[in-house]
Amino acid sequence: MNIVFKKFPSGEVIALFPQSTQILGYIDSYMVVGQHSPAHKDLLDLEDASPSECAEIIHDLRLVGYAI
Repeated sequence: MNIVFKKFPSGEVIALFPQSTQILGYIDSYMVVGQHSPAHKDLLDLEDASPSECAEIIHDLRLVGYAI
């Protein structure tokens, strides 16, 4: 499964699943606060999150069953 980690200007990290399309223009996403939700594919244009910035979200994803 392809997971892309991006960050908002505020520093929050979002995990995007670009191959898991939803309604027109939306893909699956996951955030520590809010968890799973649809996200517009334009979020793929955000800045990449660094490995250290991804630590918390990767931990959460593993807890809910993702093999990362």
